[in-house]
Amino acid sequence: MKRLIVALLAGLTIAGAAPAMAAGKLSLDTTAVAFGTMKEGLVAEKVITLSNTGDAPLRIANVTTS
Repeated sequence: MKRLIVALLAGLTIAGAAPAMAAGKLSLDTTAVAFGTMKEGLVAEKVITLSNTGDAPLRIANVTTS
């Protein structure tokens, strides 16, 4: 009986941990963007592709630039 209880507890622990392993993963097509020297007031644009390569939804928040 003890073995059955231990086996059930182990199974429940593993089954409960499985959903926690799924996670979103952010992948970028580039990690740095350099515009070189620019005069103040000019506008420059660069497209960066972000992809979720994980196995769960990915939430992107608080995006900042430097």
